[in-house]
Amino acid sequence: MKRMCDVLWLGLGLANHDPGKFADPLAFDMNREHINHHLSFGAGPHRCLGMHLARHELIIALTEWHKRIPDYELASGEQLYERGAQLSMNKLPLRWDDARLAG
Repeated sequence: MKRMCDVLWLGLGLANHDPGKFADPLAFDMNREHINHHLSFGAGPHRCLGMHLARHELIIALTEWHKRIPDYELASGEQLYERGAQLSMNKLPLRWDDARLAG
């Protein structure tokens, strides 16, 4: 009996960039249709147990950030890329006006 063993590796980093699912998959759009259809916290038996806590922590962190620094932007000339390890980013270069923070 011949037995074959093949390995199939799926790049989960591409799952959230499916143009068949999202009209402009590389754009950040908080109003896009099906915004909750993503694999950021895994799926099925591999779903992150801490996903609900992580979402609440993100809400708190971003709310506090926007209270202190409401106007910011990606530093000019920079592009964001997701890289490997749990879809993390290596850097997020932002720019904002420091004078506004002094008061």
